[in-house]
Amino acid sequence: MTAPLNNLLEGTHMKCATSFICWLFLLTGIAMAQSPAGGGPIILAPKNGETVASPVTIRIGTRAGSVAAADRSADRQGAHLHLVIDAPLPEAGKMIPMDSHHIHLMHGETQKTIPLSVGKHTIQLIEGSMSHVAAADAPHSDPVTFDVK
Repeated sequence: MTAPLNNLLEGTHMKCATSFICWLFLLTGIAMAQSPAGGGPIILAPKNGETVASPVTIRIGTRAGSVAAADRSADRQGAHLHLVIDAPLPEAGKMIPMDSHHIHLMHGETQKTIPLSVGKHTIQLIEGSMSHVAAADAPHSDPVTFDVK
């Protein structure tokens, strides 16, 4: 009874089984890398409609509710968050600029303090790749608009 089983596990059948298992692990890894840890970024502070003083401290979290979880995107093969200030989100497939409207949070920061002029400002977070490109399905926060006095 064991001879047919041994023959089944040798040769082509074993190679197919091994190949299948390898592909399964590869696809699982890709799927995990594509899904944002913690459900995507959110801006915890300032709140929408709030009036704040400059410099403004922006606190970052995830939809899962944890501030500490916001730094997990830095572990996703170089992916990191970008803070977009008074500008639209970058187009999919385009490089996210490095300027005063696009702050790169490459070290998993969960807060960033920035000087802003008096007036109304809108901020938003988007995840970009290691090469600073936003994907079509890039996790991003809702915009937050606030006043600086």
